[in-house]
Amino acid sequence: MDYKIMFVDDEKEILTSLRRLFMEDGYNIVLAQSGNEALEILKKETLDIIVSDQRMPEMSGVEFLEQAKLCSPHSIRILLTAYADINAAIDSVNKCDLFKYITKPWNNDEFKRSVRYAFELKKLREENDILQQLTRKQNIELKDLNENLEKKVKKQTTEIHKMLEESRMFNKKLEKSFINSIKVFINMIKLKNPAAPTHLKNTAKMTKAIARKMGLSESEIKEIEIAALLHDVGKIGIMDSIINKAFGEMSTSEKSEYMKHPILGQAALESIENMNDIGVIIRHHHEKWNGHGFPDKLRADKIPVGSRIIAVASDYDELLNGMFLPAKFAQSDAIDYIIKNSKQRYDPDVTEIFVLIITCLPVDRKEKAETKISSSDLKKGMILARDIFTTSGFLLLNEGTIITNRHISNIIDFEKAERKRYEIFVVSS
Repeated sequence: MDYKIMFVDDEKEILTSLRRLFMEDGYNIVLAQSGNEALEILKKETLDIIVSDQRMPEMSGVEFLEQAKLCSPHSIRILLTAYADINAAIDSVNKCDLFKYITKPWNNDEFKRSVRYAFELKKLREENDILQQLTRKQNIELKDLNENLEKKVKKQTTEIHKMLEESRMFNKKLEKSFINSIKVFINMIKLKNPAAPTHLKNTAKMTKAIARKMGLSESEIKEIEIAALLHDVGKIGIMDSIINKAFGEMSTSEKSEYMKHPILGQAALESIENMNDIGVIIRHHHEKWNGHGFPDKLRADKIPVGSRIIAVASDYDELLNGMFLPAKFAQSDAIDYIIKNSKQRYDPDVTEIFVLIITCLPVDRKEKAETKISSSDLKKGMILARDIFTTSGFLLLNEGTIITNRHISNIIDFEKAERKRYEIFVVSS
């Protein structure tokens, strides 16, 4: 495996345990028994992931990761911490640009899953860097052309047309890459909770309608819609036994753990360009109008407007589906709950608009009925119910694609090349 991961801990037994845990996955593992030793290694080697214990003599994990961020800014950083040091770990999320903190003693499966997600994020960052470099190169070339256009217009007309076409195609690829990044996050959430994508789509649909009715700009609406689609991304870092419970069924300690997910959600997006504002909206979608929410106890219009909208849309959908309280609410009861909690949990202006549009906004409560077929049964006009990926993980066709004869030929050609039948799901008629 090309990626390298370094574990830093002053206890040799723990390092041996970590090496044994991750060796079977084929990772290239580097060990260090102190922050200073690890910093010396960073001067000589490029490391993709750094996992450090918090409590170490001479230099704590947070202090080490702060210095590691300076000398190896592209490394993904993870902190191992005891429950007693949770507050210090939370405070270090922004300071160290922390991807995740893991409490000790850890669960082996969750630890390995977190490292796997970190590698996926590293890959996304590298792909994003390549696209940004190409963008800058295109912009420099276009600027040069514009400055000299008057002198070169006759000679370079053909080249200019070619450059513009390449730029147009590149922007389409960039937009597609952004959309695919969102899909990756949603698929990661789905691994934790298969029902989550339906909730996220319902919330985004309602959020978009409320934002448009409020007269927000198209760019603000798009930003809030994306935040709605990703508002539960922080739950990737929460234990399955907690996130698959209704909030009203959680114990006090489980609620405390659950309430970290908005901060984790913001942290997951901070390293992705153009996603910072979306991360802020996600961080505050559990704040309450009366200031009794979490994580920062913001109140009234100090809460970002996107967060206020998502709070209403998400809670309404969770009430209908038994995700908020143990029992599912009828639609009229769910609407009454939102109205009764206006000026306490919810922005009264958002609540008023929500009530105006809710009867006109159909929301799917179940996943679309789908049928599994083989490529030989595909017909022109069918609609894909799920994405189709090659064995190497390449996205071949998106969910919702209307099948054409060319799509069918491409799928069959890829299956022949890879000598494998793909799992194909179409919307049932």
